[in-house]
Amino acid sequence: MKRHVLTALSVATLLSAGLAPARAAFGPITQISLGLAGAQPNSDSSSPVVNADGSAIAFISSADNLVDNDNNSAADVFIVDRRDGTTARIVGPDGEFAVDSEAPTISDDGRLVAFVNDGRLKVFNRDFGVVQDIVDLINEPYAFSGNGRFLAIAAEDEQQLAADDQNGVTDVYVYDRLTQHFEPVSRPVGDGEADARSVSPAINPDGRYVAFVSSATNLVAQDDGRDTVFVFDRIERKMEAISGFGANEGSLLDATISPAISSDGRFVTYLGQDSTGTAGVYVRDRTQQTTMKLGISGPSSPPDISTNSGVTMSGDARRVVFGLLGDFFEDVYLFDLNSATTIVVSAAVGGGAADGDSVGAHISSNGRAVVFASDAANVVSSGPDGFTMNVFLATPTAPVCQPGDVNGDGVVDAADIPALIQLIFGGGA
Repeated sequence: MKRHVLTALSVATLLSAGLAPARAAFGPITQISLGLAGAQPNSDSSSPVVNADGSAIAFISSADNLVDNDNNSAADVFIVDRRDGTTARIVGPDGEFAVDSEAPTISDDGRLVAFVNDGRLKVFNRDFGVVQDIVDLINEPYAFSGNGRFLAIAAEDEQQLAADDQNGVTDVYVYDRLTQHFEPVSRPVGDGEADARSVSPAINPDGRYVAFVSSATNLVAQDDGRDTVFVFDRIERKMEAISGFGANEGSLLDATISPAISSDGRFVTYLGQDSTGTAGVYVRDRTQQTTMKLGISGPSSPPDISTNSGVTMSGDARRVVFGLLGDFFEDVYLFDLNSATTIVVSAAVGGGAADGDSVGAHISSNGRAVVFASDAANVVSSGPDGFTMNVFLATPTAPVCQPGDVNGDGVVDAADIPALIQLIFGGGA
């Protein structure tokens, strides 16, 4: 399968001093949180997530007019299927949930949606319409593997999901839904337990690599105990420190923000700060053992990176999505690593500035869909009132074809060379 990689040209561009990447709009925006017959929701919607190809979107809403017979006066999980144009609400085996649901995530194929209700992690199977209870007292966020078999979670110490859990801190586990087994992840390789908490896991689609944040000093040798991103290889049983290798790079910006990992586990992106306290978005190449700070442009210099959107990455590691604070509002941005371009996602119709805050962004694995929540009224042509938080979907504008742009990504760069060879000589991609 063809995939984009970080080319030598894009790496050089990212690291070159003095370059100010251009800003452009990502593409058209569609409102996803709509009531019956297209009515505007009568309450807020938030926390959107999207599956791998952008065909299914799950989010939280306290509106009671998105579907019929919503009578529980609580926030529920809703699923919009873009293929068949339907909106569905998740209810329990006994009917509506009595308390708020929160923190949804979705499998790559869109069949499974995990969420938290009354402190308990649950999984909804859309094929069978059933809800499975998983575990109590988990920390948010958590993550699905691609097909939903594995859940990477951070569990409170009193859970004691492993028989020998005696360290009294939050640990990261992988739950296998097939075997119903909890596998400890945030442990020193060999023996013992972590000496400090571990949180905010991410997992790649096949479930082999788990990235997480920990302040433990004993997961790898010579760790100073700062909040650090780690990756654990569940096949080779290897633990690797990811953050702290960039020039002057210091501790994480916020340890509650999950890192993001590419589909093959090679690239990890995260929020961090340098020795001056300036925040940045970093990408670690685990194969080349190099770290890049993305050359982001924004409304301020240096860019004021927000923790309200976290950081997510497309499966091929080409596109990274994050939030930036402006003079008045917060917006969602995307950085394209092939073209070293900062792109505004939450733009107004026509490309102007949004008139509200846009947060909680998430990019699909294929990089062709970004979902976010916003109380802006002008990111679509009509509908939102400018007060209610709604869920929106942004899809990229088709790139303009230009001579030399063989792979069709909108830029002429070194990434076109393999595509040109393929075009001339054929063979496997």
